[in-house]
Amino acid sequence: MNAWRAASLAAQFGATVVGCIAGGVALGIWADVQLGSAPAFLLVGVFAGVAASLYLLVAIYRLQDAPRPPRQF
Repeated sequence: MNAWRAASLAAQFGATVVGCIAGGVALGIWADVQLGSAPAFLLVGVFAGVAASLYLLVAIYRLQDAPRPPRQF
């Protein structure tokens, strides 16, 4: 794996973690405001975001680690 591919993989990992957790927090806050339940859905959103990011990190890693077919020219 060259340096550019490693940097790309690190950027994918970072964007996935930040995006999933931020989305979970945003949805949790929105649900708390709509339903008037102080931190309940915020905590659910954080845990759901962490779980989704872990799942997607494993999926990204498996796609990167999968054998590639040889190039056809």
